[in-house]
Amino acid sequence: MIEYRVNEIKHEEMTALQKANNVRNEMTEERFNWLYYNNPFGNGYFYCAYDEGRLVGTQMSLPLKMQINGETIDTVMSMNSLIDSSCRGMGVWKKLITMNHEDQAERGTAYIWGFPNNISYPILVNKVGWSDICHVNYYRCVLNEADTGSLGRKTAEKGLGLLTRMTTRGKRKDLRIEFTDFDPDAVKPRSGEITVLQSKEYVKWRFIDIPEEGYTLRTIKMKESGAPVGFAAYQNRDGIMHVFDYQIEDSEIEEDVPFLLQQEALENDYRRIDICLSTTTRAVGLFEAARFIKREGAVAGGRIFDDRYSSIFENHWSINIADLDIYFNKAFE
Repeated sequence: MIEYRVNEIKHEEMTALQKANNVRNEMTEERFNWLYYNNPFGNGYFYCAYDEGRLVGTQMSLPLKMQINGETIDTVMSMNSLIDSSCRGMGVWKKLITMNHEDQAERGTAYIWGFPNNISYPILVNKVGWSDICHVNYYRCVLNEADTGSLGRKTAEKGLGLLTRMTTRGKRKDLRIEFTDFDPDAVKPRSGEITVLQSKEYVKWRFIDIPEEGYTLRTIKMKESGAPVGFAAYQNRDGIMHVFDYQIEDSEIEEDVPFLLQQEALENDYRRIDICLSTTTRAVGLFEAARFIKREGAVAGGRIFDDRYSSIFENHWSINIADLDIYFNKAFE
């Protein structure tokens, strides 16, 4: 008989369940502890199924503080789920996600959200009350004629040609911002959009303390005054600049960001830029221009627990690749 519990689990229990079900991309113990036990917003939640003391199913969630218009909201992000092959088709996963919902509602959590895959999406939407939040699109800027990637040569060459005509090696004469060495004081909460609370502690945990990664953090400053107005986080993977997050205070200045990214990439001999943004954010239009080419993305969804936030999914969400990629490093693959 299967027993259901809400309790912490250890890395070796999760690894044993993964190996028993031939799951690749096993999370290292260091990364597991970083994610679920060192999160500045609190330890993770583990909704577990046991059969005679053996872990046979788990649904894990991560506490994340979100903010909108100066208000900080407690939420959870739905993370890894895995059901042992011996228990599939028995409703175990639905039971675990329902436990999650009931527990979080009792804790006063505003809502749960995440990026369901093709298997879990119809169950979440049709059976446990999830709704779509937004679509998250991938954008690609080709900087090297030889690097057409999966875009196809004609499409990539079109984008590259337009980039060449619109910019001079990615630079604009009137660029008002520049990158400098990272300064934690440049991390300031966004306003007017729903986003993960970009506190100094969160940015340090997400991009500096994370094991096995190697991110580049840069402060965005005004050229004239030198005042910090935001930051960017990216990673070099085989000559590709993967932009995981950027934040900037002024919406007018934000239009310079694509050019600043191109300038940084060209100066460091990157052959391509990849970035991911939600379709509800103001910045998306900047990356739908000819200099960036849109490709397939992912759907973010969630469920409201607190009626005070019943209309929150209708607001502008700022979701990026840092959120999509927070627990395993495959979002760009």
